[in-house]
Amino acid sequence: MAWHQDGTTHWDAPDWDPDAHGFNFMAQLYPSTPGNGVWVLPGSHRLGRVDIKRLTTESGSERITGAVPLICDSGDVIMTNRQLVHGSFANSSPDRRVTVNAGFFARKRVLGVTTELLSGEEVTFDEARLKERSRMISVDIDARRQRFPDESSYIYRPGIGQEDENRWCEDTRRSIVRNYNLRDMYI
Repeated sequence: MAWHQDGTTHWDAPDWDPDAHGFNFMAQLYPSTPGNGVWVLPGSHRLGRVDIKRLTTESGSERITGAVPLICDSGDVIMTNRQLVHGSFANSSPDRRVTVNAGFFARKRVLGVTTELLSGEEVTFDEARLKERSRMISVDIDARRQRFPDESSYIYRPGIGQEDENRWCEDTRRSIVRNYNLRDMYI
């Protein structure tokens, strides 16, 4: 994946800030090394939209000066700002490279935004859509509660009072969890 910053909206917003595009969780299924992993340019999330072509030209190669690899073990989760300049090179190691990625956004950054889903369908993220999309959080919490009943559960405030409709069961697996990724948005 070539050098890039996540985010297609909000770059020119009057209230832009270094967290405008949220953050990513990247779960590593295999160890991440300089040869097979993601590289980042520390601090670049604070610079706004970065001229990546200029950076590579000034660096004299695709290896941007100052970039560092994210090194971790299998099972580790890396959290990064989505505006951070990041990318990965061709896997030059004998090791596998598999990352499960999930992006999160501040509510104020998605409410009212019109964008495309993975299917190409254009949608607006209104209150009803955000409420439906966030049900996954409550279902996940309940699934963990069922698996680890002696553990103190996280309390997701927007889901208070909706626990019964967001129980982990076969119905919610089909209606909420199945194909959840098809509702992903790009902002």
